[in-house]
Amino acid sequence: MLSILNAPIVSLIQDSINGQVNMRALGVTGFYLKELMKLNDVQTQAFITSNGINRYSAYRIDMQAYYISTIFAAITLFISYPQTPGELAVKAIGF
Repeated sequence: MLSILNAPIVSLIQDSINGQVNMRALGVTGFYLKELMKLNDVQTQAFITSNGINRYSAYRIDMQAYYISTIFAAITLFISYPQTPGELAVKAIGF
């Protein structure tokens, strides 16, 4: 998928580098620059969308882990009364 998105940009950059002298001579530098910006926008939109989805998914997973660990720590702390200071310390560390 990424190679499909990168192919037009890589091809355009290669053409620009290889034909730089001809582009200047014929005055078509602006055309290639516009094409580069147009194709770059398509790739940038795909990258930003993918990055946003990854961050949202990571946030949801982190929040679920936080809620689960907090609930289990609260249950462990408040269900039974600690009999020894060591038990209390272990429960406090767990919380």
